[in-house]
Amino acid sequence: MIKNFRGLLDDRRRIEAFRNAITELVNPKTSIAEIGAALGTYSFFAVKSGAKSVYSIEKDDIFYIGKEIAKQNNLLDKITFIHNVSTNTELPERVDYIIMEDYSPILLYENLEQIITDARMRFLKKNGKFIPNNILLKMAPVQCQTLYNTLNIWENKNDFLFDIDWSYTTDLIFNQPHYIDNHTINPLSSETLVKEIDLSKDSEFTFSYFTKLKILKSGVLHGLAGWWDCWFTPTQFFSNSPNAPSNTWGQMFFPFRYPVSVKKGDIIRVHLQSFESKYTHNINYKWGIEHSSCIQEQNTFQGNYYSLEKLISFKKSFKPALNLNGEITKLILQQLDGKTSRAEIAKGLINKYPNNFSNIDETYSKISEVTKNLVQ
Repeated sequence: MIKNFRGLLDDRRRIEAFRNAITELVNPKTSIAEIGAALGTYSFFAVKSGAKSVYSIEKDDIFYIGKEIAKQNNLLDKITFIHNVSTNTELPERVDYIIMEDYSPILLYENLEQIITDARMRFLKKNGKFIPNNILLKMAPVQCQTLYNTLNIWENKNDFLFDIDWSYTTDLIFNQPHYIDNHTINPLSSETLVKEIDLSKDSEFTFSYFTKLKILKSGVLHGLAGWWDCWFTPTQFFSNSPNAPSNTWGQMFFPFRYPVSVKKGDIIRVHLQSFESKYTHNINYKWGIEHSSCIQEQNTFQGNYYSLEKLISFKKSFKPALNLNGEITKLILQQLDGKTSRAEIAKGLINKYPNNFSNIDETYSKISEVTKNLVQ
């Protein structure tokens, strides 16, 4: 875990962009909340810039490392550390700025809209802003042979390996987006703006974008690259474009099953759409291309795999009932009354479910699993 966070910290270009924005915006009258603070980097910058109050919110146990770093740097008494998810957090005041950077390469992920909307409604002052605040979702058709090769690894065998046809797995992987990681991508047209989002105002982040593009250089089109750029302040712009220096946000690759040879001057039609389930908040995508040589469309609905039982459970008429694991979880939750000890809960579990726990240590492990982030 710590290796990953140290790697993020070593993304100097991204970190400097945040530091410059915080330095420009923060003064002794400013209050700050950082959501997903991790090591607390931006909370530290806010303190050093003279912020009146700083709230550092982190749900995972990296929280404790950030708190220790604050202590070792004499910043502990200047930051209010909160070990919780933001949606379950209450602040003693509204803040001028909310700092967030936990986004996917195409911005969206499950429950993001709910997190942003909740924070804006409960944490921000009337004219408060996010850092960064204005997000520009962008896209371009790209050539990326090495990434395509990693998806189509059995192309020369026609997906036939060990006397078994594996083409279904190839169909699945081409109906899923992929992080562009350590691959050189070559945009074949100019970038295009998919959507602009003001985090301090907008509540709809999904998009449905159709456009016609002119190919600017000949090549092989392997898919669409999607990313987001942003304005940290009215004067500070940051780009995640494949043409910009690399950073840890990067881009998302939406592959086409069959590469398309294109020539300079060709006109193509492409679309990129995102959908959020009202019930599960899962994010799905559709993307496609029309060229004189072909029409292709991919979508994550075909890239997912569910049993019939799982699909039925999504229906409004489905009547859910607890399974055995649910019953065990329910028993634990019912005893979180501030009076019953862990030892008493563990003893009750092993007495009632002797076939599910081979020893008392397993019951303690289950109690910790269920109660993580729920108890005070």
